[in-house]
Amino acid sequence: MSLGRKTSIIIVLRIAGMLASILSTAAIARYAGQQSFGQYVLIFSVLSLVLIVAQHALPMYLAKNGSAHFRNGEEELFAGVLNKGVSIYIVSVFFALAVLGIVAQITDIPGSLLLILAAIYAVLGINIGLRGGAMTAIGQAQMASPLETVIRNTIFGAAVVLLVDKNSSVYDIFTLYFVGAVGSLVVCVLLDKIFLGDGANHACPLHVSPVTWLDFSQVLTFSLLGGVFVLNANIGVYFVGSISGAEQVAIYKIAMLAATGVSFLYASASSVLASRLSASEGRDVANTARKMARYVALLNVAALIFFIVFGQLFIRIVVGEAFLDSYFPALILLSAQLITSLFGFSGLYLNLNGDERFVLGTAFFAVAFNAGMHLLLVPEHDYVGAAWAVLATTFVWKSVLWFRLYRLHKVSMAII
Repeated sequence: MSLGRKTSIIIVLRIAGMLASILSTAAIARYAGQQSFGQYVLIFSVLSLVLIVAQHALPMYLAKNGSAHFRNGEEELFAGVLNKGVSIYIVSVFFALAVLGIVAQITDIPGSLLLILAAIYAVLGINIGLRGGAMTAIGQAQMASPLETVIRNTIFGAAVVLLVDKNSSVYDIFTLYFVGAVGSLVVCVLLDKIFLGDGANHACPLHVSPVTWLDFSQVLTFSLLGGVFVLNANIGVYFVGSISGAEQVAIYKIAMLAATGVSFLYASASSVLASRLSASEGRDVANTARKMARYVALLNVAALIFFIVFGQLFIRIVVGEAFLDSYFPALILLSAQLITSLFGFSGLYLNLNGDERFVLGTAFFAVAFNAGMHLLLVPEHDYVGAAWAVLATTFVWKSVLWFRLYRLHKVSMAII
C-alpha cells in the first residue's frame, strides 16, 4: 500500500473514530438519563488517565525501541522488545487496579464495576498498546489504534441504543463498553490475520521478559507527556463531579462534545503540518502554518455561528431537552477553541526546533493553572465556571507559547 493511500485511510479512520465516539456518548446521554450518564463520564475520565500507558506510552515505547530491529532483520532483539512490553504492561495492569481501587473509595464504585473497569483496561491494553505498538514497529501500523476506536465505539453505541434505558445503571453501561472492547479486539486480530499474514504473528508474544529502569523511565516519560493533555481535557469533569455532582457533569460533557469537532480539526492539522515543519525553512514554515491555522479558524468561526443559531435545536434533537443547559458552556468552549486556532501552531514549532522541555513545562503549568481556575470558578458557577476556566487557561497557555516562539525565533504563528 502506498504512503499516500495509507495516510488517506488513516485520516478517514480518525474521522470515523471521532464520529463513532461522539455518537456513542450522545446515545448514552439520550437513553440513560443525566444521573447514569454523569456517573459514566466521571468514572470514564478516571479510566482514561490509567489508560495512558495502553493508549500512548506503550505503543510509543514499542515503536521507538523495536522498529529498527525489525527493519534490520534482528528478530531476536525485536522479540525481546515486545516481550519487555508485555512485562511493562503486566506492571501497568496492577497500577491501574490500584488507582481504580483508590477511586472506588472516593466515588463509591461497586466492586463488580471495578472488575469490569480492570478488564476493560486489560483488553484495550492488549489491543491498543501491545498489538497496536507492535504493528507500528513493523511498519503496518498507524491505522491500528484508529481502527480499534471505530469498531469499539460502533459496537458500544449500537448496544447502548438497543439495550440502555432510563432504568439502566452505570454498571450496565460499562458492561456494554467491555463488550465493545472485546469485540474490537477480536475483529482487529482477525483483520490482522487476513491482511497482514505472517506480520500479524509479531503482534503480541505472551512471554515475560526482564525490564530495566531505562525501559520504565521511557514509559514513564511517555505517560507523563500523554497524561498531561488527558488531565487538562478532563480536569473540568473531575471538579464539576466532586463539587456539583453527576448531573452537572452530564451537562458539562455535552457542552464538551460541541467543541470536539473543532478540536479534532486542529489536532489533524497539527499532524499534517508536523512533516512540513521538519523539512522546510523557518519563514516558509511560518507562512504555511499561518495558512493552515486560518483555515481551522475559519471553520471554527463557522461552527461557532452555526451553534449560536442552531445549537439549542441541535442539542434537543441529538440528546434531548434535558441537556439544553449545555448550550451556553458549549459556546464558551467553542470560543476557547477559536483562541487556540488564532494563536496558531506555536507549540508544534517549538517542539520540532529543540524546545521540547519548555513545551512540556508549559503543559504542566497549564494543568496547574487550569486546576486553580476551576477551584476558583466551579464552586460558584458549576459547569459554566468550568467552561470559563478552560477559556482562561487556553488564552494564558497559548499566549506563553506564542511569546516564547516570537522571542527566540522572531517568528509568529498567529494568524494575524
